[in-house]
Amino acid sequence: MSIEETIKESVKVAIAEALKEFQVKAGYDELPEIMNVKQAAKFLNVGTSFLYLNIEAIPHFQMGGSYKFIKSELMKYCLDKTGRSFKVVRSNSK
Repeated sequence: MSIEETIKESVKVAIAEALKEFQVKAGYDELPEIMNVKQAAKFLNVGTSFLYLNIEAIPHFQMGGSYKFIKSELMKYCLDKTGRSFKVVRSNSK
């Protein structure tokens, strides 16, 4: 096995372990595949108000006037390597 292949394999193993740890910490198996705002906030480890303030930056869809989140899409969003992140919006009230 070449050095490049060894490095690739090591990176794959490290990513798989990190993903598994993230899933356990996030309660991945405890939550349904399609989540409401409260469940998505728990999954992302943020408050519901943060989720509402940043809704445009987070993958979601609307069903009957309420926001829904697909767990696998949130996982992809969390692991996105393109540099996208939460757009933090702060209210003016103190």
